[in-house]
Amino acid sequence: MEHNDISLRQAGRLLTDKIPTVNERETIAEAEAFIIKNSKELETINYIYAINEKKELKGVLSIRELFQSPKSTKIAEVIKRRDVISVRPHTDKSRVALLAFENNLKEIPVTEADGKLLGVVTYNKILEILNEEHVEQVLKAAGINKFEKQAESIIGASSLTIIKKRLPWLILGIAGSTLAAGIINYFEGSLEKIILLALFIPAVTYISGAVGNQSETIFIRTIALDRNFNILKYLKRELLVWLGMSIPLSIVIFTISILLWHTLIVSLTLAITVFISILVSMMIAVIQPWLFAKIKIDPAVIGGPLDTIVSDLISIIVYFSTATFLLNFLQ
Repeated sequence: MEHNDISLRQAGRLLTDKIPTVNERETIAEAEAFIIKNSKELETINYIYAINEKKELKGVLSIRELFQSPKSTKIAEVIKRRDVISVRPHTDKSRVALLAFENNLKEIPVTEADGKLLGVVTYNKILEILNEEHVEQVLKAAGINKFEKQAESIIGASSLTIIKKRLPWLILGIAGSTLAAGIINYFEGSLEKIILLALFIPAVTYISGAVGNQSETIFIRTIALDRNFNILKYLKRELLVWLGMSIPLSIVIFTISILLWHTLIVSLTLAITVFISILVSMMIAVIQPWLFAKIKIDPAVIGGPLDTIVSDLISIIVYFSTATFLLNFLQ
């Protein structure tokens, strides 16, 4: 059965049918003889695939199991009570690689809806998929996306194409920096009273950005691997992580600041900002990709530059708002 509508990203385009298949009623000796006789024509012999008269996949056994089993044993006896992991022709290649990774498999069989074996996605293909997906995620994290085949296109792309992919995000970065400058200028009064506040802007934005990047990376990986993902359960865990990180970090930065600069307002501002901005960054890093995933948009396409801008702006607003409040309250 042909599938003309299968895309390059789907299992049906990646499979090979040059694989060892034996009838489940045959013996181990007959299967061994088949492998030895046809080994040169087979593309892979990592596993032997047991089928019935309708060519439906009934089970799988490894080459080691084949040669370790008694010669007179029926194939059906070796494969009984064993679940078979397989995919359909239209299964996305990233799902194929994930199944291989989760189940420690060298190959993934591809079957029709009725169980008919079409072929397998081999170990080499799975490695290619993992490499392409890794390159794609790295490029997307840098704001370079929309290549049809990321791993190959980015290498052979022209200078103009690269500029088109990267320039919009850098322009967005300039816009974000301009907005940040406007926010700082708005709090000029606080800066004039305590110029020391300006020295800690890089520290505040770094901590917020670093925590946000960590949280988003872990979250995107989690929703990709966890089939039973629950957003509320995950958010509860993130709140505990926030408390576990923000409290010690706030204490550390308060202590260092008060010992070196002896300014209570600056030290309190730093501690409160770190405490609040870590929470905000973690929540944005979780909720934003989750919402994008809900509307069927790859969370990685959001891009690292956009996340950095958002976390920086929020951190600066929290920082100077806290400083302004403390200045009015304590002075």
